[in-house]
Amino acid sequence: MGAEGLAWFEVPGTIHVISELPTTPGTDGTKLRAAILREWARQRRTEAAG
Repeated sequence: MGAEGLAWFEVPGTIHVISELPTTPGTDGTKLRAAILREWARQRRTEAAG
């Protein structure tokens, strides 16, 4: 599967594989800690630009 038919912003520039997603228990089940993921992404962008 390729990027044919997708806009440039729909195709990721890089993909980072992580062993485990950061989660926290919630009243409706396990919740993904999106703020942690954003911080990780910001750190990786900073390192790549560095």
